[in-house]
Amino acid sequence: MQAYQSIGQINSVPTLLAFSRGEAQIDTKVTKLEQLKNRQFLVQWLKTEAARRGQGGAGGGGLGGIVSSLFR
Repeated sequence: MQAYQSIGQINSVPTLLAFSRGEAQIDTKVTKLEQLKNRQFLVQWLKTEAARRGQGGAGGGGLGGIVSSLFR
């Protein structure tokens, strides 16, 4: 097995991601470090996500979102 050297490469990005009904809420994903450091932003983000109360709605759309909305 070859040794992996990570100098100068990005191996991960801090991400804040909510889940609702077992689905990742992609549209409200946060990866900007400035936002992750901002307490006021985080409090508002948490309140917004908590207000969904399991209703979903930020899953990123696409065909999966259209199909799943037919069976609600």
